[in-house]
Parts: sequence; structure tokens; C-alpha cells
Amino acid sequence: MRCRRVKWEMLMKNSKQASPSSDEQPKIATRSRGFAVVAPKKLARISSQGGTTAHAMGLAHEFTPTTAREAALKRWSKVKTSSDGPL
Repeated sequence: MRCRRVKWEMLMKNSKQASPSSDEQPKIATRSRGFAVVAPKKLARISSQGGTTAHAMGLAHEFTPTTAREAALKRWSKVKTSSDGPL
């Protein structure tokens, strides 16, 4: 934890020195974390395992034809009434 704080302090110190005016927001370097780093095939496998487990436990939502139709009508009614275009 201390290592992250030291890196953060160094980053903030460097960004303050680099920006000439105090009006600008300091630019913070970002990097991908969490699932953004995982390869697409591995991510698909993880997601599949989660879905399979949820179905096995009876926790997964399953659309019936009726609920799917209702959801589609609700979605498209919003699109038709929206002046900004599709959602």
C-alpha cells in the first residue's frame, strides 16, 4: 500500500512541475486494470463459468417469450419518443 502512495505522490509532484498554470487539471497517467487487462478468450471463459454457475444455482434470469416481447416493446417505445435518437 505504501508503494502505491509513494508512486502517487511522485506522479502528482511531477505533474505539478510540468504544468505552468495552476488553472489546468494535472494529467494523471492511467492504465488498464481488472478485467480490461484480461485476454478476450479468457474473459469469455470466465463469463461463461459465471453464467453456468448462476443457472445451476437457480439465480440466473431467464427470459420467457412474453417477458422478452415486453422488454423489446418498452425499449422501442423509448426510442420512438426520444428526440435525441436511439438509446
